[in-house]
Amino acid sequence: MAKSALVTGSTDRIALVRSALEEAGLEVFAADDPGKVAETCWASQEGFDAYVQLPTNIPTNATSLVGQIGILIEKGILGRFREAELVLAYLAPGAHVVLVAGNLPADLSAPDDHEARMALLRVLSHALRAERAPAGGRVSVLAAGAAPEEIACAALGEQPGKQAVPDFAALWPDMPYDEWRLRVMDLSVLES
Repeated sequence: MAKSALVTGSTDRIALVRSALEEAGLEVFAADDPGKVAETCWASQEGFDAYVQLPTNIPTNATSLVGQIGILIEKGILGRFREAELVLAYLAPGAHVVLVAGNLPADLSAPDDHEARMALLRVLSHALRAERAPAGGRVSVLAAGAAPEEIACAALGEQPGKQAVPDFAALWPDMPYDEWRLRVMDLSVLES
């Protein structure tokens, strides 16, 4: 049986990611409208092996900065929480979830707080991890500029762009342990 992926978001973003997911061997079910997500979930007879939540296009027709930010929060991040809650029931055990950050609308006149937007998306990822803990699987948060192949890689549960861990013992075989340990610690990088 082929593995399947549910992809939600704007039509143009889905089109970019669909072929990469299909090339990775996933059968793709797509919903480009938040109102179609439940119907798309029902179309799958089995649980989805991956769920890719892409951003949607959100018009910000409010005249004030407060109104514009309010629309982005209500229709953007809070809409993503509601959608994820709906999709949870349709995920197979071990399913991988990929949350892709969104771009700001061109007509937005409010100052961008990228870190705040990413923090809210990470809150969603932590909630999904906690909810899905018994079933396993990975939850990844990718930047807005993530390539379709990177998104497909994450949907398969792989860490995109990660290289295999080298054999550090072979790098400095004759070095005293204390010095070796410090050298290895200098190589470590914290993931953001």
